Amino acid sequence: DFDSALGAFLLFLTNFVMIVLVACFVFLVTGLAPMRDVRVNRKKTKTVVTTVGLAALVILVPLAFTSQGIIASATRQSAGQQVTESWLADQPGMELMRFSVEGEEVAVRVSGEGSLPSVENLEVQLEEKFESDVTVLVEYFPSVIVSSDSR
Repeated sequence: DFDSALGAFLLFLTNFVMIVLVACFVFLVTGLAPMRDVRVNRKKTKTVVTTVGLAALVILVPLAFTSQGIIASATRQSAGQQVTESWLADQPGMELMRFSVEGEEVAVRVSGEGSLPSVENLEVQLEEKFESDVTVLVEYFPSVIVSSDSR
């Protein structure tokens, strides 16, 4: 999957650049890289700092977009789950087991006793909430609670 590979590469680059920046800072603070040597090699130091700084700025752009996408996805997931829970609220004995949104497809897993509410109503409510068309797939597992009489 190309998106997963790109995400892994972005994570690698982020870690690499941050490790280099922190290492430079630690070397300077602890004296392992004496300030005298930094001043003598000012041109080299400037080149390294500029290169690492530019790399950090380049990495920030895809990180910002990735973060924005994750926040939007989590917000959509949470809002959709709330709508689905309220859809089930009038059905005593029904429990939402799983809810997921991937693109325009919403997957719902429900378990419990009784009849399932109208899936079309859920679809309409989710489309209003998301302000886009969705396809709702509901997986319903009827359950029966059996109790033993221990007396």
